[in-house]
Amino acid sequence: MKWLRGEDVFKFLQAFDAFAARPLDVGLIGGGSLLFFGAKELTKDIDLVFFKSADKKEYEGFVDGYSKENGIEIQYGLESRFGSMLLNNAMFRHALEVTELKSGWFDVYKLRNLRVHVLLPKYLVLVKIEAASSVGGKHFEDAL
Repeated sequence: MKWLRGEDVFKFLQAFDAFAARPLDVGLIGGGSLLFFGAKELTKDIDLVFFKSADKKEYEGFVDGYSKENGIEIQYGLESRFGSMLLNNAMFRHALEVTELKSGWFDVYKLRNLRVHVLLPKYLVLVKIEAASSVGGKHFEDAL
């Protein structure tokens, strides 16, 4: 496993920006986003979020190719998956509103075509707790 630093994540984002043919918003969650807050120095992968299914479909080939060529793990999905994951869990149903989750994204970088957002840390903890409950506690330590 190759550990990634902030500059590795930014290198990927710059390559993605150079490849993007039009303006595009993406998000980072997990360890990659914590690098931007200075809460972590290394991460084992990049967790990329697409806000539109058409964007995911258009760019997943680039993401997969970059991952393979550079020997790094990049996981990606749609933002709606994370919002519904939290809101469908009874534990969080009353704690979060969809609008609050949407406003939980923080703008980090505006490149030529790529605008990058990260999920605020308080929401990252909720995502990790939800993931832990759905995959047998695998991510519970990360949430703490």
